[in-house]
This record gives sequence, structure tokens and C-alpha cells, in this order.
Amino acid sequence: MAITLPRQKAKATQVSPAISLIYGTPKVGKTKSLSELEDCLIIDLEKGTRRYDAMAIEAESFEQLNEIILSLHGESKAKGGAPVYKYIAVDTLDILEDIAKHKAAEFYKATPMGKGWYAKNYKAPGVLLPGGETIDTLPNGAGYGYIREAMKWYIEILSRFCKYLILVAHMKDKRLPSADGITEVIVKDISLTGKLGSIIAAQADAIGYMYRDTKGELLISFKTSENAVMGSRCPHIAGQVLPMDWTKIFVD
Repeated sequence: MAITLPRQKAKATQVSPAISLIYGTPKVGKTKSLSELEDCLIIDLEKGTRRYDAMAIEAESFEQLNEIILSLHGESKAKGGAPVYKYIAVDTLDILEDIAKHKAAEFYKATPMGKGWYAKNYKAPGVLLPGGETIDTLPNGAGYGYIREAMKWYIEILSRFCKYLILVAHMKDKRLPSADGITEVIVKDISLTGKLGSIIAAQADAIGYMYRDTKGELLISFKTSENAVMGSRCPHIAGQVLPMDWTKIFVD
């Protein structure tokens, strides 16, 4: 079938970020802020929501997260494929990366070279045999590609069940050499392994750095900086530093 090429600009069909990534130091207020967001299912991987009134479900393992995904799929199917929640938040990506190693092992099992390795190390998905090796122990770092694919799989699946997906991560300081090769530059980065942080950041429509100012006010920055990973494709928050208020981020 032939396509019709556009001859004029089309109006934007989405204003708010479909996938957003929020990161900051531990205990800065990320989970509490999420608990205040209406119609937001928090998939709590760190038991952080126990301290707040929140619509949350805990997952401590690969199997428990699979059960949550199956339940979401069932509800979405019953609604004709419609979103189950307006928001789903994954708190945090750091723990999701550990869980994703088991999904990555499943992906590796599906390859010719992975069948024997999987059988030797796992008795069931997500259940290691005593002394078994995890996917990140493959020689020459070969397993990390499968972990990255598993993380992307979780993000894609969860985004089907909500209008807006919020990914929460901790922060780490990365030290890089400066232009003179002598001094170091400290860069605020997402606390994930290797290239995974930049890959997930590329999937996000907005990346916000959450912090407190000298007065203790909770702020979120979408201001692009050489020394921090943040920014937004959404014009209404791009380049902005705002008091933490979800209504300023999700406006449609």
C-alpha cells in the first residue's frame, strides 16, 4: 500500500513524557513524592512505600515481578487493551537490574550456546542451582548485552499498562578526566551498570534530577548540564528547574 507523504506540520499529539526517569540520592524524597501521585501503581522493589500511604505492590524476586506483569496483562486484556493505571512507577531501577539478570538468562537460554549453560545453572526461571553462575559472569562481559535487553523488555512491557511510566533510580558520582588530562570532573549519573544508564536514558522522554536546596525544598531539574544526566524532549519542562510538583510535569 502506498503511503501519503505529509505536506504540512501536524500538531503534537502528546505533551507529557510517556516515559520519565527520576533520579537522586537515597532518602531525598523520591518514594514519598510518588506516593502522593493519584492513580499511580508503585512497583516497590525496595520496600520503601511501607512508610507512606501508597498504592503499592512489593516484589522481591523475578517470580513476584512476573506475577505482577501477568496480573496487569489480565486486567488490560479485560479492558480491551486499555491502560490499567494512569501511572506506573518502578522504584527502583537499581533493584530491577538485579531481577532482570534472570530474564536475561531466559534470553540466553533461547540461543544455541545458552541451552547447556542455562541447564547447568538454573533449575527454573529465576531459581539458581547451588553454585550456579549468573548471566553477568559470562566471559568477556557477554552477559551484559542480555541484561540490557531484559531491562528494555521490562520497560516496554510495563509501559503498555499505563499512560505514563515513571522509572526511579539512585544517583552515583562518576569521575571523568577533564580536558587537561590532570584534574577530574565529577558527573552526576544514574546508578546502573556500564552502558545501561545511557541506554535507558535514551528511552526516556524526560530525565529529572531530584534534590533539595539549602532551605530543604524538594526540587527537580530538567536543565541540561555537562555534569549531570538530565533533560527533556517535552517543551514545557525542558531546561526547567521546578519545585517538585507532578502537575507541572504531567499536564495532559
